[in-house]
Amino acid sequence: MCSRRFAVLDEVVDLRAPDELAEVVSALYADAPATTAETTLSLHLASVSQRFTASISSGSISSGDRQSADKCEQWCDTPSELYEVLQRELTYALLTHLAPRYLLVHAGAVQLGSTAVLLPGGHDSGKSSLALELGHRGQFFSDDVTPIHPQTLSAMSFQRELVLHTGTRSAHRPLPRPARCSRFEEYDYLAARQADLTWASPTRVGALVFPHRRQGYTAQMATVTPAESARRLLEQCFDLQRLGATSTDVVIDLAECPAVDVWFDRADQIAPMLLEWVQSARPAAP
Repeated sequence: MCSRRFAVLDEVVDLRAPDELAEVVSALYADAPATTAETTLSLHLASVSQRFTASISSGSISSGDRQSADKCEQWCDTPSELYEVLQRELTYALLTHLAPRYLLVHAGAVQLGSTAVLLPGGHDSGKSSLALELGHRGQFFSDDVTPIHPQTLSAMSFQRELVLHTGTRSAHRPLPRPARCSRFEEYDYLAARQADLTWASPTRVGALVFPHRRQGYTAQMATVTPAESARRLLEQCFDLQRLGATSTDVVIDLAECPAVDVWFDRADQIAPMLLEWVQSARPAAP
């Protein structure tokens, strides 16, 4: 058997699997730090007759106090299929556990200088491409989901792998290929450290950038009003009701940050403009 015990913010995952799935164990949330803290999520992988399954539940495997609330079981034919199921289901379980304590935003995030920059946007908006490009010029929080601490308005690193589509990979500096189980025809899952990114420490959000990537776009940017920022942030938040009334206050405070729309074809075309803007923008007052 092989195992890992790692932390994602204040959630602790106890992951155990047969040796034949060691690559999956190593590649899943690979950058998440090891910990000895008490388990909050148990993830057990199994192999039966050359098929693979995963079970996720609350609590500890060894102590027998597991609960069924987060339980998820699915059979897979290959380690790669299992890995992708785990990326989805473990992320869902983590977000479910984190939702009562953090505002969860569908957004990338980077730190440029002393400013955390939130990149909210839907699927295919260019979040990953822009987070990767800007992260190489500063530090990195996430390319897809960013937890926000409600008391400090700090962006928190969410150490899931980046999802790099073929176009994003080809547009950036040469990047290593990930483990075989995390390679797919049109995209890869790549750990941030493998992509030569540095994880950022919690930092107060001081700017909002709403990305719009389309082939053939000329790089340009335009100011977004606080009211429009608030509307868009609400569209990109997960499980607002789990955080309670505090969630509305957090969104309102975030919406007061300087904000811009950015249109681009390649992230490296808009990055210099954004760096200059972040340096000149006045962050929201603490």
